[in-house]
Amino acid sequence: MKTKKGRLYTKLSIFLFISILVLTFTACFSDEETTTTTGGTTTTTTPGILSLALSQTSVLSDNLDSSTITATVLDTNNAALEGVMVSFSSTGGQLNTAFIVTDTNGQGQVTFSSGTLDKSNRVVTITATVSGLAPAQIPIQIRGTTITLSTGSTNLEVDGNDTATLIITVRDARETGIYDANVDVHVDPASTGAATLALSTDYTDYTTDVNGILEVDVTGTGAGSVTVNVSALGATAAQTYTVDITGAVFGISAPADDP
Repeated sequence: MKTKKGRLYTKLSIFLFISILVLTFTACFSDEETTTTTGGTTTTTTPGILSLALSQTSVLSDNLDSSTITATVLDTNNAALEGVMVSFSSTGGQLNTAFIVTDTNGQGQVTFSSGTLDKSNRVVTITATVSGLAPAQIPIQIRGTTITLSTGSTNLEVDGNDTATLIITVRDARETGIYDANVDVHVDPASTGAATLALSTDYTDYTTDVNGILEVDVTGTGAGSVTVNVSALGATAAQTYTVDITGAVFGISAPADDP
C-alpha cells in the first residue's frame, strides 16, 4: 500500500516526464531544421530557399487535365534538404494533397487540376510554405470554357413584333454543357441601332439549363447595327444584328420625273 508521500512522488514523476516530452516535441518541430550525422559529426541545416515549378502552365476546365507542381527546398549553401515538410494551398481548382515531405533531392510534388466546383476560365495562384521561409507562389491558368451563339435571323425590323431568339451555349473544355452558369447579356453601347432583350419563355433567370443553354429574345427598336455581348465563366462572345425601319425600301425621290 502506497503512502501519501509515495503517491505524491509518483504524481511528480509523471508530471516531470510529460513536461520533458512536451519540451522535446516543441524543440523538434518548432522549426524546420534538418539534422544529419556523418562519421560521428552532427550537422544541423536550416532551409534557405523554397522554389516552385510547373509541368505545364495551364490546365483544362474539364478536370481531366492536370499539372504537377514541384517544390524544391535548399539550404543556405544551395544543397538539397531532405525531410522538410512543405504545405500547399490554392485560390481555386483542386490539389491532390495539402502537404508533402521533401525527398533526397529536396523535392516533393503535388498535382493540380481544375476541379468540378468552378469551370470558369481564370488564373489560380498556388502557394507553398515552409517554416522559417517566405511563402513561394506560382500562377496557373484554367482554360477551355467557351460560349457559342446561334440565332434564327440577324435582320430585324422596327415594328415591335420582329424578334430573333439568341441561343447561348456554355461548354467546358470537353464540350460538355455547363449547368447553372450565370450569363451576362447586354447590348453593346457602341451600337448604332437599338434593341431590347428579354428571357425566352422557358427561362426565369439568366442562368443556363441542364444542357448549358440560355435563350434570349432580341427585339429591334431603333434602326442601325446592334451588337449583343455575352459573357459567362470567363468566356465571351458577340452577335450582331441589323435593324431596319418597317417597310423601308430603296428608291430615288428626286427628281420626280425621268429626265
